[in-house]
Amino acid sequence: MTTSKKNKAATSTSADGWSQPHCGLSHKIVGHTQLVIMTLPGAVVAMALIAPARRKPRRVAKKTNMEVLEMIDQIYHYKGYYDCPSQCRLQVNGNVVIVTDLDGDTGTSITNMAEHLATQVINEFGIKPENLVWIEHYPERGHPLDRFPENFDLVTFTWAGQRFRKPVWKPMIGEVAERRLQEGR
Repeated sequence: MTTSKKNKAATSTSADGWSQPHCGLSHKIVGHTQLVIMTLPGAVVAMALIAPARRKPRRVAKKTNMEVLEMIDQIYHYKGYYDCPSQCRLQVNGNVVIVTDLDGDTGTSITNMAEHLATQVINEFGIKPENLVWIEHYPERGHPLDRFPENFDLVTFTWAGQRFRKPVWKPMIGEVAERRLQEGR
């Protein structure tokens, strides 16, 4: 086994290509499929999850009113509670950010990390706190007998000088969220 650091989170990789972060999850990407197995100390849980492999970041440039804006669409890695590796889909255009929960991500949710994640994103992408439009997106999920519908929420925060605090969630329509992202405001 070799040990590597990715986003400052410890992981181990075995000779057969299985990545084993120290949060009890093993995964291996085979073609376009990601195989995931949850383990506990001294035992392997007999549950395997198969999900699409995560996309690589892509940047899409677009032109509006003679200025070029760069839209960012990527898988974003962040540290969740107890430094557990977490990830979400991140779309940024101007001051508009859509964070999407990834099915199969066992890290800290985008809702539970909202203030920290928003602060991290504005610092990384140079967005002024007072101009931020933060939208949380959860795709349709669950199994056929217990399905949760797709939902979008506009999240507003209070700026506390160095970081966001006190998030407030307001449901919004998906088409409105997508239009805000396309317009970048």
